[in-house]
Amino acid sequence: MTESAPEPAYRPASWLDGPCAWLAWVLPLGFGVWSAGGAPRWQDDLAIVRGLGLVPAGSEGVVSSVLSQLFSLLPVGSRALRADLVGVVALAACSAVSFSLLCGLLDQRRAFGLNPLLALLGSQLWALSAESLGDAAAPGSGAVALLGLLLGARLVRSSSARSDARVFSVAGGLLGITFGESHAAALWLLAVLLGDWLFGGDDTELPWLRFAACFALGAGSCALVPWLRSASGHAWIDLGLRSLPVDAAPESSAWLGWAASARAELARIGALPALFALAGALIGFGDRGLRRSLAPWAILIAGSVLGPLLQRDSAPLCALAASAGLAAFVPIGLQAALAWLWSCQLPFAQPATVLGVSFAVTLVLQRVEAPGAPPQRELATEAWTDEALGRLPEHSVLLVESPALALRALSAQLQGARPDLTVLPLPLLHRGSVSSRLLRRAPALAPVLRQLAVNGAPDEYSFGRLADARPLFVQLDARWDARLFDHLCPDGLWLRFAARPLSKSERQLGADRAREALQRLLEPEAPVWFDARTRAVLAQQVGQQALALAALGELEPAQRVLRSLHDLSPEDALGQALAERLERGKGRVAINELLQ
Repeated sequence: MTESAPEPAYRPASWLDGPCAWLAWVLPLGFGVWSAGGAPRWQDDLAIVRGLGLVPAGSEGVVSSVLSQLFSLLPVGSRALRADLVGVVALAACSAVSFSLLCGLLDQRRAFGLNPLLALLGSQLWALSAESLGDAAAPGSGAVALLGLLLGARLVRSSSARSDARVFSVAGGLLGITFGESHAAALWLLAVLLGDWLFGGDDTELPWLRFAACFALGAGSCALVPWLRSASGHAWIDLGLRSLPVDAAPESSAWLGWAASARAELARIGALPALFALAGALIGFGDRGLRRSLAPWAILIAGSVLGPLLQRDSAPLCALAASAGLAAFVPIGLQAALAWLWSCQLPFAQPATVLGVSFAVTLVLQRVEAPGAPPQRELATEAWTDEALGRLPEHSVLLVESPALALRALSAQLQGARPDLTVLPLPLLHRGSVSSRLLRRAPALAPVLRQLAVNGAPDEYSFGRLADARPLFVQLDARWDARLFDHLCPDGLWLRFAARPLSKSERQLGADRAREALQRLLEPEAPVWFDARTRAVLAQQVGQQALALAALGELEPAQRVLRSLHDLSPEDALGQALAERLERGKGRVAINELLQ
């Protein structure tokens, strides 16, 4: 007579599986749609502009760009909302895949009736711990790349993964698609696949053949993406997030940057979830049968540590991956605590277990911020957009050298701000059909576009013709002829180019408007101070005005503008170099070297 197995603390309650699996989709999808399409942010500009087809996609973000263009066909909401929906749906799919993985993980350790509920809480913890779920699913946040990672983890945990050879073809295709979305995520996925198939299983038959098949299929898929794009006639460019401005603070080392992001991540998730995750990690890795199942989640956390060191632009993806990795260990700790409470002989132990489950639910739901209160960085972006674009004359032309400013202006127009403006983004003119689209919209740009195509820089005649037709605002270029500076005067946050050379007295009105614009943005309570990225962009524009005034020989106005630049960014290298030249200079100051 065989001895019967011990009774579990709870009998499995299969009725929880269906509702929890359904909620794993619905909760992040509902909260994401509610939070999406909020105020603009600098971080979203490239993803929105690229995703809606205004500039070609680069070597990353291909999948999200294609999906954004498909979602833009939906007859709902604004363009920004439809661009956000890609990340929202991807994050909901991440939650569903994470729920499936966590259910298997918990069932493998203990037959526990609340496993579906604990898996649901774990799958939602990382998503709802962001400032808002719409922020976590915003364009460029890495939700699509994270979905590829979780699908890879689901693939290696499939029961048929070791007996069906077709799984390697699926893995190679998934690896190629993930590479097209994020290079860092593709490296993580390759680590997950190889770590499981080469070293994690009992079936050691031809492990290097597995490696060769997976690597060849993945490499072939990765090479197929640019080949298909070039065959279809689209330009293949590399326009990454590194084109956006960095913070005003000086760069620190990679390890210090990671330590700061780790502290921010810990503060964002909270102390109690972090403690539950630590307890779950100790319990899980102490169980020999559970170590292999926890390997993909540990790789997620390890990748989030190494990601910013290898690729600076992977910070949003690393934040999501770290939260997803921690989420695997939280339900293990909760499961152990609740099982111990239910089975111990202490008074009121079972009611305490019920209260513990209620507490876990509250722990997740409290992470959701009330919608309608945009983050401070969104307020800063709105303030800059209103001041820099909202006060320009009608039908103005902006000739922009900075990729960040070009993307912000284009993104603002996609979201309905100042559609009458014509943005001439110099870094993007040779990308795809940008020039021909601009020429169809504004034929007056023809002389400037012709000079840019022939000589690489405009001349006085082409600029003068355009300024005669429409108000023209520019950014400085080191290739400019010295005569062009005589047409410039500060105006608002820009430099206005007049059709004829200006005198010192004529520039005074524009300088007064520029000073008023800075005063509005530099008030102590202004939202610009909330966001280092906005301050960096504003410092760049103020530096351009100071350079133009110095090149014109107007030293005292240039020094006044430099004081404003020092308030924004005390460590700005351009401001320090220009201040030294103004101190020892008389008359016009040579600035070409400072514009390189």
